[in-house]
Amino acid sequence: MIHDAQTGFQRQQSTLALFLDVEKAFDAVWHEGLLYKLLFIHNYPLHIVNLIKSYLQGRYFRVRVGNSLSSQKLIRAGVPQGTVIAPLLYSLYTADIPRYPNTNFGQYADDTVLYASSYYVNIANKQLKYHLLRLLPYFEKWKIKINSTKTEQLLLTQKISNVTVHEPLKIDGTAIQPKSCVKYLGIKIDKRLSFVSNTTYRIQQTYAALQKLYSLLSPRSHMTALGNHEFDLTPAVLAKFVNAVDAPFVAANLDYRNEPSLLKIQKSVILQVRGGYEVGVVGYLTPKTTTSSSPGKVVILDEVREVRKEAKRLVNEGVKIIIALGHSGYEVDKKIAREVKEVDIVIGGHTNTFLWNGKEPDSETKEDVYPKIITQTSGKRVPVVQAYAYTKYLGVLKVAFDTRGKLKHVSGQPIFLDNSIAQQKDVLGLLEVYRPTMAKLTQEKVGFSRVVLDGHSDSCRLKECNFGNFITDVHVAYVASLTTDRWTIAPIGIYNAGGMRNTIKPHRYDYSVSRDDLLRALPFGNQVVTLTLTGSNLLYALEQMVRSEGDTSKGEFPQVSGIRLQVDMSNPPYSRVESVLVRCGSCLIPVYETLNRGRNYTVVTSSFLSNGGDGITVFRERAINKTTQDLGDLEMMVWYFKTYSPVYPEVQGRMEISGVRRTNNWTMMLLGISTLQILWKCI
Repeated sequence: MIHDAQTGFQRQQSTLALFLDVEKAFDAVWHEGLLYKLLFIHNYPLHIVNLIKSYLQGRYFRVRVGNSLSSQKLIRAGVPQGTVIAPLLYSLYTADIPRYPNTNFGQYADDTVLYASSYYVNIANKQLKYHLLRLLPYFEKWKIKINSTKTEQLLLTQKISNVTVHEPLKIDGTAIQPKSCVKYLGIKIDKRLSFVSNTTYRIQQTYAALQKLYSLLSPRSHMTALGNHEFDLTPAVLAKFVNAVDAPFVAANLDYRNEPSLLKIQKSVILQVRGGYEVGVVGYLTPKTTTSSSPGKVVILDEVREVRKEAKRLVNEGVKIIIALGHSGYEVDKKIAREVKEVDIVIGGHTNTFLWNGKEPDSETKEDVYPKIITQTSGKRVPVVQAYAYTKYLGVLKVAFDTRGKLKHVSGQPIFLDNSIAQQKDVLGLLEVYRPTMAKLTQEKVGFSRVVLDGHSDSCRLKECNFGNFITDVHVAYVASLTTDRWTIAPIGIYNAGGMRNTIKPHRYDYSVSRDDLLRALPFGNQVVTLTLTGSNLLYALEQMVRSEGDTSKGEFPQVSGIRLQVDMSNPPYSRVESVLVRCGSCLIPVYETLNRGRNYTVVTSSFLSNGGDGITVFRERAINKTTQDLGDLEMMVWYFKTYSPVYPEVQGRMEISGVRRTNNWTMMLLGISTLQILWKCI
């Protein structure tokens, strides 16, 4: 049905679907009727029919009410529930359902759908109505009852104008109410086939599984600091997770008075350690979460100021040792250690900083020693640590303080979590519950690539990369496929490099790309949006996206289609773009022209950027004619792979970048903590 509806979209058609709810479907199989159909309609051999007859007949039931038990009664209908053969017998029983040439019929066991496509939705409605008139007598004859109150109707359309059905479909005189989203065969289908509802549903299921996993970890964990991506699904979803987990979450610089569902998050936690001493742990989170995620009405304040304020409060209450635990990046971690005199240890995250002593155990290059010691102006020594990311290392820090809370000794080294480290059996057991379902979903082959799709941050965050080219080209191609009056309404594509989280390496033997590959590379579930900007605003957007310093950006760097760009990074921010050529959309032969500041340009981008993500405010504040496409970025990639495989995107010289200064690399991660000996992991 979905494939037919998508094909209809390309022909400017709408599809009207009726999802029939069969009341007690497997109980409705009339034994004599089934045997009759097997013998005289399906022409099964007599010995097969007799075998099925012996399986069904001679079954009895009794009813117990309290201590009373009825006499035996013969079972004349129904197939044994929970058996492998039950869905097959039901399918055989209903295999002769009348068809109609102008409608389509889909069935999987008792899940049944009728649908019709037409440019005019009311024609599709009349076709379904005619089919229903033929079906209802059939259902009555064969003792199948349709539950009209649970039967659902869904209109699938891409038409922007209001499309309505004038005469509602009816069953037994009951009008079937239209829905905006229907769950069928475990998939939530929305009217534009965007799969946003289904993606959200799956993410919520994943969060539920994550809560169960965290419940296994939390007895071993004293607390958790929030990362920016904890807000990706809005505070409402985060609140469900936080409230379901026993271990506390800490963040001193959050103002969530306008998001009361997050009140469980604490500014700090006091731990009792051996000897009766108290250790205060103060949390913090990067204010960049406001632009890199979706914190809603949560206000994120300056980390240094708020950590200092909370640490002072704890010290005034008699706590002698203060740990700052947070997710703001290595430079902020060192700043807190240097400027907050009350802090004794800083455990950080967000920048995937790899600290190590001696030779590195794997491919990571160490940035500094472990721990990094920061000396305050008073002479106080404060150790700062991070443990890279992805649960690849477990941070270990051993510290000793005297009775006054003065640091006497510090040492440590992360543990490389390779296959020499035993895995937890209870966690593995829970993973096995979800693994089959996830494997079925993620292992689907969506297409083929002859080349590696390079999405690594070093490749994409300050230069053109072939994966960025591919993503933006796919977005432009999809919009072009829906355009009828010119080659496209949106010849320009812009995507933020931070939206790519992985490199896709085609499978070795057949060059295939799986849905799992795409999920790992594009995990955020962004929608794709077309919007219109003036040339001046488009130039300003590009300036905003190349404003960062260093050999990579913080994720906002643009990957483009339909733009040729020259950038000099040695110039001050907002004066770095030296030349912009843009592709025309209304010309018969696409060519590149100099950007006209007074002209309007339609751009394809992500919902993240459209909403001002990564600080690209011009998309949110100055764009007009915003239209959300029917497919999200992930499903748009699936569409392209299935339509145009094999693919082989290349680096084409769309951007010339000069004047790059070398500093630290930036990426993002999540953080968790367990104990003092202090152990923690970055995931």
